[in-house]
Amino acid sequence: MSLLKRLASIVIAILYACFAGAVFNAAFLVSIGIPLSVTAGVFGLIEMWIIAFNFTLFFAFLAMPLFIAIAEWNSIRSIKYHLLTWMCVPVLVFFFSTNSTSDGISIFALFICGATCGFVYWRSAGRVSGRWRELAVPQS
Repeated sequence: MSLLKRLASIVIAILYACFAGAVFNAAFLVSIGIPLSVTAGVFGLIEMWIIAFNFTLFFAFLAMPLFIAIAEWNSIRSIKYHLLTWMCVPVLVFFFSTNSTSDGISIFALFICGATCGFVYWRSAGRVSGRWRELAVPQS
């Protein structure tokens, strides 16, 4: 039962991290002058955030479950591990999934988004990685 609770908390933490990462990604893209769309103002910002949220969810659920499982199994609670994996995995997936050359701004946006997601995930679920295994062992 504790494993199911932990899986639920991990999924909620991933969604929370993706929400925060998408906010920072959309704000970064707007701040460097990426055009929103034909709609201006708040609706354009919401549209940019929805695109960034879907993009962040794609990378989070495509590549991160392996690294989250490694952290859970080995009880890795380090912020460095979560920041580095959340920063590097989206960039690597981006390089292997696109055929065109990418500019430095999109790579920097991925690093910003990954760092934000990694920090938020660590704060919500990464600090207690593997603790469900310690609690499941009966004490004699």
